[in-house]
Amino acid sequence: MAEWAIEKKEQTMLSDETIALAKARANYAGFVPVHQNNDCIRIAYAWLDAQIKTAGVREVPVSQRGLIRAWGGALVMYGDIIVAAEIHPDIRGTYPHLNLSNELTLPDSARLAGIQGANEHPGLKQFDPARFYNHIEKLRK
Repeated sequence: MAEWAIEKKEQTMLSDETIALAKARANYAGFVPVHQNNDCIRIAYAWLDAQIKTAGVREVPVSQRGLIRAWGGALVMYGDIIVAAEIHPDIRGTYPHLNLSNELTLPDSARLAGIQGANEHPGLKQFDPARFYNHIEKLRK
């Protein structure tokens, strides 16, 4: 697994107002618009933000929800990922068709700082990252 460092950019904490607007305009494309809570949308956003973006849109496995849940230690729903993708300025497409590389990046856990709902369900952290991720993100402070 390749490990790479990136400059830590100022992390944007999504406001409840931004999330509410995105929920209203999101294209759920056949998925039930169920949300756990706004922190789960923030966790999904942070996970998506760490991924390598591609020029084209491709179908991403819906099983990636399990990876997002495991990384964030939270019960992230499909609707949470859809809204996070709607908000993210670099994400194109409609879930599960997004412009994400098939080479996944394990986000730095520092991305979860300030998200109160993160790591509420430590039992979800059962994945061996080496089996699913090609890269490990290390944020420089």
